[in-house]
Order: sequence, then structure tokens, then C-alpha cells
Amino acid sequence: MAALVPSDSDVLPAALPSSLVGQTGIWFLSQSLGGFQVVPTQAGPFLPENLFLPLTSSLAAATFSGTIEQQLLQYVAGWYESLPNPTVTDDMKCLAALQSESTSPQDALAAADLLIGSPAVNAQVIGLTAAIGLSSDSAVAALSGLLGGVGSSPKLYLVTNALAAGYQPHGAASIPVLKQIIDRNSAAPGVEAAAGAALAKIVVKQTLPVMAELLNSGDTTAQLRAASFFGLFTLFADSNGIVSGGGPVGPFATDQTRQYTPSRNSGITPQEYSAFWQQWWVQNHGALGL
Repeated sequence: MAALVPSDSDVLPAALPSSLVGQTGIWFLSQSLGGFQVVPTQAGPFLPENLFLPLTSSLAAATFSGTIEQQLLQYVAGWYESLPNPTVTDDMKCLAALQSESTSPQDALAAADLLIGSPAVNAQVIGLTAAIGLSSDSAVAALSGLLGGVGSSPKLYLVTNALAAGYQPHGAASIPVLKQIIDRNSAAPGVEAAAGAALAKIVVKQTLPVMAELLNSGDTTAQLRAASFFGLFTLFADSNGIVSGGGPVGPFATDQTRQYTPSRNSGITPQEYSAFWQQWWVQNHGALGL
């Protein structure tokens, strides 16, 4: 038996609402001297439905394997996928489980892969968000193949935020998967800019050819990110195109490259920045061995 907290609590209701009696779900419990008590699935004010994760009959009958944590993550993924119209609260609840610091990244990625492989676009978005936030290159590659569906989702911003901010590339080895996204020439809002932000973390000369492609993007933010990368590269790279992490070296830097490194209130348009660096690339890629 498990009890709700005492009736004078302002957190849980005094008794289980009759509408929830008989429903199948996953409940989280804590043990105290008085026995087990229900642990809500989220902090702060919530509806009675937030006392547990409801399960469809098919999901309840499913057999999962692995550790308790792995099975719970599989249930969470299955619960989210079963929702016909998941809310923002549902999104955050699922992501919180997959992104918890106490969750093994390997286990989280396995559960995220279940969502990425779902036919439901909402599930794909949450799976991609979690896995890309865990710096999975396979998830970045999956994104390029799923843009036809997730690219029109109103929840796409979750994926682009994860790619731009949370994702940490694995050096030059991550360039090809990011290039796949840029090669799609997708009009999905924010995707190319997010790919550019991720690429900019790979400060090697091998990034330049892909940034050169991004100069042609229809997204002005993506163009500016590519132009910024070129500008900073010319300032800090040595004659071999190696950026050591020290101060400016600048054999490729000129007054013009400094002028066309994007800055606020410069009066230069994204298209003008783009045109300058495209011309620079034509003139200098050979000297960099590219």
C-alpha cells in the first residue's frame, strides 16, 4: 500500500481522485517510517494526473529488459510516444528523465533512440533533443534524415537549441555529420544556424569548406555565423591554418578581413559579409591545402 501525504499538505490531494482509480501507470514511491508515500512526477503545483505516468494497455503488457533504470527509461519513452498530443509539460517531463545528471548517458541514449525511431514526429523531436544534447553524432546524422518531418514541427526549437548550445562535437570527426545537415539546404527555421553554431566549436581548417557552404544559406544568422568563423580564423590561424589557442597570429589577417568580421552596428549586411568571404575562400583555400 502507498499513501498520499497528509491531508493538510498543499502539495498532494488528500485522496486519490476517483477519475484516476483503476488506471494503469508507473508510480514513484518513497519509504518512510509510516510506509510508502507517493512521489509526484514533477515539483511544484500540478494536476492529480501528475502523480504517475499513465500507460496504455499495450505498453503495460510490454516486456522490457535491463536494469531497473533502463526499464524505467524505456517506459518513459513508451509513455511519451503513446501520447496523441503531448504538452510542453509532457515534453519537459520526458526530457528531464533522459537528461538527469543521475541517468547514465548510455542508458539515456538508448531510450532516446527508441523515440528517434518512432513514426511519431513529436517523439522524434524529443528523442533528437535528448540525444543531440548528449553530443551523439548518430543523432545529428539522424536529424538530417528526419528534417522532412521534424522540420515543420512547432517543437523544432528544442532540437536547434540542443544542437547550437548543448551539443559538443568530437573534433574534426564530427564535421561530416554536421555537413549532412547543411547539404540538405533545409528551410526549417534555425537548423542551418544551429549547425553553424555547432561547427564553430570545431576550430580547425577542415571546418572551412563546410562553413563556405553555409555562406550561401538562406538564413542570415547562419551566414553571419559562417562569416564570424572565417574572420576569427584569419586572425588566429598560423600560415599552416593551425589555431593553437594562443593570441592572434594573423598571417591571413588584413584590414579587410577585420572589417568583414561581423560586429554590431557595422553597417555591413549579411549578404555583403557572405560575398566577401566567398571571394576570400576562392582566393585562399589553395594556400591552406584545402
